[in-house]
Amino acid sequence: MPDTSWKKAERRAAKALGGRRVPFSGGLGPESSLPKGDVMGTRFAVVEVKHCKAWAAQRWIRELEQRSRLQPWLLVLSTPKVAGQYALLRLGDLAALVREAESAG
Repeated sequence: MPDTSWKKAERRAAKALGGRRVPFSGGLGPESSLPKGDVMGTRFAVVEVKHCKAWAAQRWIRELEQRSRLQPWLLVLSTPKVAGQYALLRLGDLAALVREAESAG
């Protein structure tokens, strides 16, 4: 199977977050107790990686809100021919991470 650009984007996000890519993440099925997502092994409930020319972030955020069951989620955005990836998360979740880092250090 070819190594498509969206798979590469998922691998980059997993590496940056210290997690691992979930192959066939859409195939976990509704009976799975694991939250669906493209990356596992991070402190986020769901990490979804979207690699596309245009973003439909509002729809993706609504889906993540439902799937994460009010736990922290992270949406990683990537597009061809643009260096880097972008992370989108709830501001409250980011603030909690900052507070945690400040109290630890």
